[in-house]
Amino acid sequence: MSKSYLWFLSVIMLVTNACSPQKTPLQNATYKHGLPQQARLIFDSGGYYRLSSGRLREFGMQIDSTDSLRLKHKGQQVPFWLAPGSDSEDFEILFSVPETDDRYLNQQVILLEANQKGDHSQSFPELVTQDDTADLTPEIAYSHLVFEEEREYEPKAGISDPFVWVKIDSSKPFEFALPMDKDAQSPMRLLLTFWSPSSAPVNPDHVVLLSGNGIDLGTFEWDGVGYHQIEIEIASLQSQFNLKMLAPALEGVAAQLVYLDSMEVFYDKKIVLASEQYNFEVTGEFISSKTQNSGFLVEKSTANVDLRASFFRAGQVLHVKGCEECSYTWVPESSFLSNFDLQPLEETVDLMNNDLAVDWLVLAGKEFQKDLEPLEAHRQAQGLSTMVIDPQQIYDQFYDGFPHPQALINFFSYIQKTWQNAPTYVLLVGDFDYLRKGYSEMLSQVPSVFMLSQYLGETVSDMPFMDIDNDRQPDFAIGRVPINNAGDLHNWVAKLIRSEDGWQEIRERRIVAIADRQESNFKDDAAGFLDSFGVAYAPSLLLAEEDVFNNSKSMRQALEQPVFLLTYFGHGAINSWGKDQILNPQIINELPSQKQLPIYINMTCLSGYFIHPQQTSLAELLLEKKESGAVTVIAPSSLTTTTNQLDLSNNLAEQIQDKNNRRIGDVLMKSWRMMDSDNYGVYEVMFSFILLGDPAYLLN
Repeated sequence: MSKSYLWFLSVIMLVTNACSPQKTPLQNATYKHGLPQQARLIFDSGGYYRLSSGRLREFGMQIDSTDSLRLKHKGQQVPFWLAPGSDSEDFEILFSVPETDDRYLNQQVILLEANQKGDHSQSFPELVTQDDTADLTPEIAYSHLVFEEEREYEPKAGISDPFVWVKIDSSKPFEFALPMDKDAQSPMRLLLTFWSPSSAPVNPDHVVLLSGNGIDLGTFEWDGVGYHQIEIEIASLQSQFNLKMLAPALEGVAAQLVYLDSMEVFYDKKIVLASEQYNFEVTGEFISSKTQNSGFLVEKSTANVDLRASFFRAGQVLHVKGCEECSYTWVPESSFLSNFDLQPLEETVDLMNNDLAVDWLVLAGKEFQKDLEPLEAHRQAQGLSTMVIDPQQIYDQFYDGFPHPQALINFFSYIQKTWQNAPTYVLLVGDFDYLRKGYSEMLSQVPSVFMLSQYLGETVSDMPFMDIDNDRQPDFAIGRVPINNAGDLHNWVAKLIRSEDGWQEIRERRIVAIADRQESNFKDDAAGFLDSFGVAYAPSLLLAEEDVFNNSKSMRQALEQPVFLLTYFGHGAINSWGKDQILNPQIINELPSQKQLPIYINMTCLSGYFIHPQQTSLAELLLEKKESGAVTVIAPSSLTTTTNQLDLSNNLAEQIQDKNNRRIGDVLMKSWRMMDSDNYGVYEVMFSFILLGDPAYLLN
């Protein structure tokens, strides 16, 4: 029995072509039961997939009309076919899933909606073909294979893809066997992309030796940091091709660092449409061999926006009048996959309800919400209207279920413009790191936005969430608590409430500034910071010592009495203040228990780099201590200059003393707005210094 197919972009549209079988319109399917009207589809990889009406029925989705089906991905509608089902099925949805190339997620998410009102149909052209039965010679097409792995994280390698494959050694060669293709034509082009962060005062300062199947392919030299490509011709892949590469030492180069990023193979082959999916490129009109299986030929434009497709039976010859610079995929009928998760969308708060009025908003996964209840009650007792929501609700309502910072940007932009009262203070609860991750793991975290900084390369910032109108000025205050377990969150909430209440009992505000001894300007900056405070504050300056034990002793002594503000000026790393270890994990463990905890301001580098998947930053350690440490930390996620950091510390000193700024979020908002954001060096300080804590933390 011949099958009939309908090509969809949100709603049904019949595609006819000369070489497909006679089309018969599908009957609309209606099911009496089925509560969900939306579902998330989670995929491990891109490709072509099928979803049967029977699976939807088991899932509980009511389909009143197949005309009402819609697939969406990151705000865009996904085209699909409707195919008649087997004896037990009414229909199948056949569709294409984009490759998993997102910076944040290594899976794909598509939202399925049923019973959508309105006409979403669009003109969708058919692939122009004709059915040739003559024994014509198949055309030669252009094929392209890409090989790459994400093994090494290099933040300077690029913000869209900061992962490289492997470091090329000077003595042990890296080996890779290129897969065979019996239909490949000789010669073939191999394009190797390398990346290097190193340089030397000689030219060249990089070299790579290549060989294939034991034959020398050449010595390749270049100069400078960044990406470099090498292109060579190789024998056909009709037989195995073993590639080896070395990066030997160069005279005058102290340390050569060369990483392989990717390998690409370009070759010609006959257009053979058989039982496996096949991608190829060809310009204009072409002819294929007879199709060995029934399937679809899908045409994509270079921009990957326009799609055209046609169905072909086995034994046909495809004579296609293609477009310029188009790519094609042959998708055998039997190759559509069904191995993906189908998830319901839970009942949620309608975040597009414009009558909502919230002062203090928290984004936290379900596993954290119970431990946040005491803090929510505490904020309500202070007169703030509150809301705690699961970030997944935002992903579903503002980015078609895809867990991504863009969903949060869309959400914050919407509520700031439309809610009756948009929140002034937003708290993000959950860890985050720089690795790409799966859907479930992403739900337990709250993402930040990857941004490019001058000295570190890729880092993260919450500033794009706060900057609604893209003027480099925040419109509300965000803080985050990068905690990954409920126990640490419980402890942090308890000590925050205890500390906040405790400070209301004390009038004296002691301020301690600590200066790194490695450079004299650190002492000057610390002294200037203290001098800017009025008589209502009790300032104290500590100078770091060479002896780590004395630094630990000085920290403990400084905190024997309540300290309102503790600020450090100097060099820093993820897990230490300065070369002399003024503060490190061991010293944090030795800090005394306190009722009133200081606000830590880190005028340094990297101590707030909470996105490292193995190392814990100083800022995180301070938050995680049960009876000591801190509940509020302002710390950097990047490297910036002391000159530009002064713009922040000077404004913080001024705004902390303004009694109109009752909460730490008010202080930061006004400090950021006073900074010279047109100066990109200053703006880097603005977006990389992150509030780790609750922006509604009460100061007075």
